[in-house]
Amino acid sequence: MTRGRLLLRSENILFLGSVVLAGAHEKIARKTYIRARGFDSPVFDQTLAKMKTMPGWKTYEVPSGHDVMVDMPDRLVEILLEVA
Repeated sequence: MTRGRLLLRSENILFLGSVVLAGAHEKIARKTYIRARGFDSPVFDQTLAKMKTMPGWKTYEVPSGHDVMVDMPDRLVEILLEVA
């Protein structure tokens, strides 16, 4: 098990708490990471680069803001159908 900190941010709200990862996510055979490129985020760029090298991960980049389901719903549906 991995212990760590969970930090969730919203415009006006910050949640900080503990999280325990049991490794169950490793049992998921196909995982998907979608990078919304409509804003700069070195952290998300680093995550995308890492996911591109990891087995079992499929990555996508879309030219939208963070809310892909609002900005590009048709493209999101295409991606979800492809990975389903």
